[in-house]
Amino acid sequence: MTAKISLSVRDFVEFLLMEGDLDMATFSGGSRMLEGTRMHQRLQKMRPAEYESEVNVKTTVKTDEVILLLRGRIDGVFTQQKVLEEIKSSTRPLADLQAHQPAVHWGQACVYGYLYATDQQWSDITIRLTYAHLDTKETIAIDRHFSIDELHACFHKLVADYLAWATVLAQWSQRRNASIEALEFPFESYRKGQREMAVAVYRAVVNGTQLLAQAPTGIGKTMATLFPAIKATMRMEKSRIFYFTARTTGKQLAESTLDLLRNRGLRSKQLTLTAKEKLCFLPDASCTAEECPYAKGYFDRLRSATEECFELDAWNRDCIVEVAQKHTLCPFEFSLNMALWADVIIGDYNYGFDPRVRLKRFFADADQAAKENNIFLVDEAHNMVDRGREMFSATLSKRDILDVRRPLKGHLKKIYTLLGNINSLLLDARKAAEIRGDEYRENALPEKIIELLQRFLAECDTWLSRNIKTPFRADLLEFYFTALRFLRTSERFGDHYTTLYLRDKTELTIRLFCLHPAPEIRNVLACTRSVVFFSATLSPMNYYADCLGCDATATKLRFSSPFPAENLLPILDARLSTRYKDRSSTAQSIARMVSQFITAHRGNYLLFFPSYAYLRQITELVIPQHPQIRWQVQESGMSEKERQTFLDGFSTDSQSTIVGCAVMGGVFGEGIDLVGDRLTGAVIVGVGLPGISFSRNCIRDYYDARGDGFDYAYRFPGFTRVLQAVGRVIRTEEDRGAVLLIDDRLGSYRYRNLIPFYWKTKRLTAQQQVQPLLEQFWKETDDV
Repeated sequence: MTAKISLSVRDFVEFLLMEGDLDMATFSGGSRMLEGTRMHQRLQKMRPAEYESEVNVKTTVKTDEVILLLRGRIDGVFTQQKVLEEIKSSTRPLADLQAHQPAVHWGQACVYGYLYATDQQWSDITIRLTYAHLDTKETIAIDRHFSIDELHACFHKLVADYLAWATVLAQWSQRRNASIEALEFPFESYRKGQREMAVAVYRAVVNGTQLLAQAPTGIGKTMATLFPAIKATMRMEKSRIFYFTARTTGKQLAESTLDLLRNRGLRSKQLTLTAKEKLCFLPDASCTAEECPYAKGYFDRLRSATEECFELDAWNRDCIVEVAQKHTLCPFEFSLNMALWADVIIGDYNYGFDPRVRLKRFFADADQAAKENNIFLVDEAHNMVDRGREMFSATLSKRDILDVRRPLKGHLKKIYTLLGNINSLLLDARKAAEIRGDEYRENALPEKIIELLQRFLAECDTWLSRNIKTPFRADLLEFYFTALRFLRTSERFGDHYTTLYLRDKTELTIRLFCLHPAPEIRNVLACTRSVVFFSATLSPMNYYADCLGCDATATKLRFSSPFPAENLLPILDARLSTRYKDRSSTAQSIARMVSQFITAHRGNYLLFFPSYAYLRQITELVIPQHPQIRWQVQESGMSEKERQTFLDGFSTDSQSTIVGCAVMGGVFGEGIDLVGDRLTGAVIVGVGLPGISFSRNCIRDYYDARGDGFDYAYRFPGFTRVLQAVGRVIRTEEDRGAVLLIDDRLGSYRYRNLIPFYWKTKRLTAQQQVQPLLEQFWKETDDV
């Protein structure tokens, strides 16, 4: 089967002719792209009537193994003069460009020239590179005259060079597809619910639809999504699977799943994206050719490194680091380059959704992305609601403005003055906040501040693009991007946003707050063929479908736990209030219930609380009563090493009971595996409500118009935390354990409806004690 490869002329030429340094510290501002577009348009409008602008060209090159489809758009053609113009905007001195033009510029222009001249049946053509300086607005034009034979030779030399690589891709595509066709499910049988989930994922990908799947721990969600998605993409052109997850453990599980499939015959190129700060070889050096050898000559070595890496299938962190080190390349940028050739990309949510860091090489052109077969598999999707709000919001701080402004005095007068004017407006907002109780909101943009930020960015663009090294440049550049994010967020501002003004003593923060992330997530999903949101906790499903921007036709499926229901003993104590106002009066009773639970059977336990303060209040009563128990208490801001020490404390060889105390929704509330006897049970105190805050109340007010305010802002996110905490107890088929949920609200229908339908719940009556239930459960367990 002949493979089809479609790409733009620019990508085609850049792969073959890109050369020189990688200089990420050399500034090219966000607004410069818009300026460049405007410069193009201004020059095009100045051209005579014969001038045709934005001329589309395309061609097809066929071999026995490859059909190469090239497409592009010429800036303009003087049709009577037979002159083709390619416009490039720049901040480099025009004299430098007059002396030397990058090969990639001439390569792109010559390909355009060949395609256009051939279509017009011209025997020759003049190609003009026009360079326009963004600051001075000056231009220079460099002309070269070519015969069609010269352009034919140039084009076919480039094509021959690319076809060598395209043939590698085509042969790989055939091997990959053959392996996918032969691939069988890697286990003797499916777990309960796993086959049904896999079928649903397969249908969603094939039919180009959306799926929300609630699948409890143990179903094998990772295999039930990756295996069918890979099978479904076998015959799709330009298909790519993006597996997004919030945690390192999620990435590792996806990697191990793909390793298992490869061991069973799958051939698939898999890339795991790792944060730049975790990959950088020289974290103290700036990203310039002068300071970093991994940036100097980067593009000169990129192709050989790409070809070497492509010989491997699993491009995990170790692989990327090894190849990048060997070829002296920046490992982070190299991983982004390799993404172009990957079949499966594993990474954090932000690579797909965050406007600042999403993979623009795939999603910048929404129209083109929509034509491709991008499949999103979103793990632990319950996290996406609050992560979405965070990704689509932006903050401006008075303190940050003063910090960046101070060293500019006497150096950058205009920028210094603009920052002072912005600070004055923030002072006015702070005074208003003092009058209005320190926090207030407006359903409108701070237009005066935005106007000043636009002028600030324009001034910064001019100065930063000169790349002058000063002590204050790094801080100014950092604040530039903060301001740029604020402005870009303002462009998305609508009914689903509000502006928060938050005062803390002398500090004033303005936040463009995304109340409802669905419209923004929906824009991202427009770049996909199919999306699968999956998690153990996606209840209520209508809430998640609404907040995640799903179509009305999205499929929603809930699966039962694959483990025997009798392996988990869920006990509800709906007799005690954990509301803030009642905590002092019920603390002794709750401490007594906790004591009964953890002493009924020797083992390892986790106690979950809604806050650190409440954790301390109860543990101060419980811990002194049980000196024989080994206690571990979560602290705020624990390091990675401290978190691991906490988890390592849950051993199976201890002769005494071990109890860990943690906060719901924190690092120990989800994403950890304490298999077997490492965890015997858990107590969940409260219904997990997020702390009452001004921003949460704004979310509540937004949804109140639909009657869902408290549910969307507090109840649903809170109970998801509860279910995630319960999910720590039963991790495998052999695990048995008990959980005690304490809160009087659990007796109301609003919470009963959120409890998983497959639980065999025991609810304590008025005078009933928890110990008899536990003793009976553990007796039955011991008898098994």
